[in-house]
Amino acid sequence: MRDICTRVPVAIAAQILGFDPQFVRVAMQQGTLPIGDAFKSGQKYVYIIQISLLSAYCGEDVSDRVAYLMQQKYMRKLRST
Repeated sequence: MRDICTRVPVAIAAQILGFDPQFVRVAMQQGTLPIGDAFKSGQKYVYIIQISLLSAYCGEDVSDRVAYLMQQKYMRKLRST
């Protein structure tokens, strides 16, 4: 596994899993999607998705896909500013 950021945004994890981001959030809150933790902080939840757990859930190393999708997201953000 490449040495990249070990935390994955919900939207990226959802894209890799083929799920809607809201499904990922709710499943993590319920503890039925073992890719990280969901913590309630006041009125909001904080989602910590670990690339190692996401890879284990997918049954393959997804670090390159995560890096690619995060780069694409960053490039879109740069172009929109």
